[in-house]
Amino acid sequence: MPTVEDVVSVGDEVMVVVMEIDRQGRINLSRKAAMQRHLARVDVE
Repeated sequence: MPTVEDVVSVGDEVMVVVMEIDRQGRINLSRKAAMQRHLARVDVE
């Protein structure tokens, strides 16, 4: 399974969706969800 570093580099801009912010303030992001939403919008147009 690829790591984050295999896919993106520091300074890259990527589209993500905020999935959750936990009680400690950590942010759970999803690139996969962002891509699915983007593709759903493209299919509608």
